[in-house]
Amino acid sequence: MMRNLFTKLALLVLVLCLVLCAGLVSCGKNDTDKPAGAETEHKNNVETLAPENALSLEGYAIVRADKTKKEIADAVTDLFEAVQKTCGLTLKKNTDFTGGQSKEILIGDTKRMSAHGLKMDQYQIIRQGERIVILGGTSEAVVNGVKYFIENLLCENGLILADGYDFTSETKYTITGLKIGGADVFSVYIKNELDADFYAENILAMVGDRVGIEADMTKSDEKSNLVIT
Repeated sequence: MMRNLFTKLALLVLVLCLVLCAGLVSCGKNDTDKPAGAETEHKNNVETLAPENALSLEGYAIVRADKTKKEIADAVTDLFEAVQKTCGLTLKKNTDFTGGQSKEILIGDTKRMSAHGLKMDQYQIIRQGERIVILGGTSEAVVNGVKYFIENLLCENGLILADGYDFTSETKYTITGLKIGGADVFSVYIKNELDADFYAENILAMVGDRVGIEADMTKSDEKSNLVIT
C-alpha cells in the first residue's frame, strides 16, 4: 500500500514539474525510427541573396529517406513541381539509399542528416555549401518547411538563401526543456510495470501538450527512459 502511494505521489510530482518547469534547452524530435544521419544545430543565420545572385539549381537532386511517410514523398513532389514551374528546371528525385552528391536538397530525416532539438511544430532550413536541408520535428512540420521554402526562398534564378543560412521556425510550446535523472531527454517512453495506466497517460498527455516532444508507451527495456514499477 505504501509503495503504491509513493509511486502515485512521485508520478504526480513529475507531472507538476512538466507543467511548471521551463528547461534550459530546446527539446524535440517526434517521428520514431528515423535514419541515423548527422544531427543539426541551430544558428539562426537568415542572410539571403539578391535574386540576381541566387544559387542555381542546375544539376540538383531532391533526396528523401528510402522509407518515408506519404507526407514527405508528397512534399518532394511539390518541391519538384515548384522548381519546374519557377526555374524551368527538372531536378532528379533520389532516396538516401543512393550515393550522395554535393548538389542535394534533403527533405526530412535521411542517412545524410537528421533533426535534433526540434519541437513537433518546428522546421529547420539549412544551407551548407551546395547542400540544402529541410527538417522538421514531425512529418507535418517538414511539409510546412517545404511550403515556406517554396514561398520565400525560391526564385526564377534559383535559391536566395546565402551559404550558412540556418532558420528554425518558432514553436507554440511553453516548456523548452525536460530532464530525467539530470539528463536532457528528447523523447519520453514509459514502461508500465504497475497498474498505473491513469498516471502514465497523464504524463504522456502533459509531455505532448506542454513540451512538444515524442511521448509514448513501450514494452522495451532498452527503449524506455521512465519505468513505473
